[in-house]
Amino acid sequence: MSPDDLEKKPKRRYAKGCYLTVGELKKMIANIDDEEEVFFRPRSNMCGNIIGAEMVEHTVYGFFGKPIPCVIIDIRPHRKRSAE
Repeated sequence: MSPDDLEKKPKRRYAKGCYLTVGELKKMIANIDDEEEVFFRPRSNMCGNIIGAEMVEHTVYGFFGKPIPCVIIDIRPHRKRSAE
């Protein structure tokens, strides 16, 4: 997938349960280039010191006008996600 395609429509994949498992993560990133950068979208955590991951997004970010493909792992406090 080209950076232009990702800019138009990022690929989002959600965990089946409340939190992402290692197996789900491996499947979600299986076709993504090993050299792509990975970022975490932080969220505040009201209680405790760890937060589960919920979503993996294959998208782009801009750096001085140049689109760069990346993977963003969305971190969310425990919550039930509505069916999509």
